Amino acid sequence: LSSAASDVYKRQIIDRLKDGYDVCLNDFCTFGISAKYRRVDRINEIRAESIFVKGMHVRTSEVVNKKLKWARFERESEK
Repeated sequence: LSSAASDVYKRQIIDRLKDGYDVCLNDFCTFGISAKYRRVDRINEIRAESIFVKGMHVRTSEVVNKKLKWARFERESEK
């Protein structure tokens, strides 16, 4: 994948996430974001300006999980 094509994909994924959508990459994974907001006494005090992105999560698909099921992990030798 070229750098230019990679940049296009990144921009498209970020734009969809900013619009509040989860982004699914076929049978690979789904990206989503979580939000946080400042504490309020009443729920009707929550305003859009006080909501921020907390982080991004990635959920791998069942297909990927099955392929990774037999992944081997090895301890790195101590130096």
